[in-house]
Amino acid sequence: MNECREALFQGVASHHGVDVALVSQYRVSRDIVVDSAVILGFAILYALAGYRLAGVIRRRFPSEEWRVFLIATVAISVLASIVGVIVGDFWSVLIENFRMGSGHLSYRIERIPWRLHWGAAFICGLVVFWLAAAVRYRIPIRDNTLPSFRG
Repeated sequence: MNECREALFQGVASHHGVDVALVSQYRVSRDIVVDSAVILGFAILYALAGYRLAGVIRRRFPSEEWRVFLIATVAISVLASIVGVIVGDFWSVLIENFRMGSGHLSYRIERIPWRLHWGAAFICGLVVFWLAAAVRYRIPIRDNTLPSFRG
């Protein structure tokens, strides 16, 4: 594998007229702007989904049932965060595939920032969900029934 990699780096370096060390250095470098946009984009989508799901929980448990609301929020936040980590991983790999223009990422997949920080993504997912639930708990529940018009 190392021999193949060295031959590939040598070919790329000679094709582009650069040093092999530079090609090797670029192999491990990442575009911070793109990586940040991928993570921030998913974080916004996750926050919106968490806000909506917290609204469902809030409508199910009125203010006087705050203990049950809290238990449901913690339980669902764990599940939502696990799903968020999995979907976020898929999202980041999908964007990387699109960026590279290929379905073959090889060892590059292990350098995607999302894959390196699953634990942090899980914790952030919990915190974002809890913040969304706190905001939803403070907003009064609207009555969605239509007014009756009697003439």
